[in-house]
Amino acid sequence: MHVLSWFDNRTLLACDFLLAIIFGVLFFSIKRIHPTLRGVGSIAICFLLGAPGTFLLASRGTIPYFISVTVANSFIFGSFIFLYRGILRFLGSRRTIFVPCLVSSFAMAILCYYSQVQNNIVPRIITLSITIGFIRGLIALELFRKSPTFNSPTIMRIFAAVMSLFAAISVNCGLMTFLHGAPSHNLQSTPIGTLTLLSGVLFVCLTGIFMLGLYNRELLARGRDESYKDALSGALNRRGIEAKLAVELNRCHRGKQQLP
Repeated sequence: MHVLSWFDNRTLLACDFLLAIIFGVLFFSIKRIHPTLRGVGSIAICFLLGAPGTFLLASRGTIPYFISVTVANSFIFGSFIFLYRGILRFLGSRRTIFVPCLVSSFAMAILCYYSQVQNNIVPRIITLSITIGFIRGLIALELFRKSPTFNSPTIMRIFAAVMSLFAAISVNCGLMTFLHGAPSHNLQSTPIGTLTLLSGVLFVCLTGIFMLGLYNRELLARGRDESYKDALSGALNRRGIEAKLAVELNRCHRGKQQLP
């Protein structure tokens, strides 16, 4: 008996659905309270798109096949595109979502063909896994690239490493499906299927936690900067002047220079 057999696929899908709803509502609340935070609206949409996608996947067999496959996966792809968009905006990157949109459109065409024309689950799982792994890889590269320019580089590098790990897991699931085949139903308990669902739950949870941490650092930095400035003129107040003076004194002390 393998360790993954301890997990029930329906329970994993339910956890994925509930986590997506909770984080979606949470980030929308943050958006209402702090509307100037970059990318938080896209992050909220990302989670809320993932919820119906998960629900439709779990409903396969009780709803029309087209909805449970094509429509459900379109929600999943949309969720990852908005995640990429939100992180780009948070990082202040000039890159666009053209590449993930193009790859997702091509993947949707393959999914439609192998669900409506030729019913074959193996190429669908491979396409889905590789596409999601590709978008996760793009996010990881952008986080690594921008991490030195932010006030929380360690968190961003850890987030990028986690995103890289999940990208590798996605690609590996596609490879294992190619080598060993796939179950006839996504709720059938197999090591590959359960690993895919379990990694999805962990991905939603860790992505939400990391984004909350990054936005928390951003708000703390804003609060600290605002406490150093006069609200009307924007000039440094006494606290700001003392903090600036302390920095200059430390710099002069390290360089064994006198303060000019």
